[in-house]
Amino acid sequence: MEEFQERIDQATTALILLSRAFEQLELKHSDLLSKDYPFTVCLLEFVRGMLHWQDTINNHMEAIKRGETADS
Repeated sequence: MEEFQERIDQATTALILLSRAFEQLELKHSDLLSKDYPFTVCLLEFVRGMLHWQDTINNHMEAIKRGETADS
């Protein structure tokens, strides 16, 4: 599970950097960037979702380390 958490962290960091680059290009190249855009939400919302998911997983793992159950 630790490796998975590290991969989520790496993916989230990469998506944050991608989102920043996207924002810088969006005004001049919105037609090109929106063509075949693979997400149903804006990239920033996708990043926020990833951060929330990462937080959920990290909190769950911390609770397990403390000996708490997921429902505690």
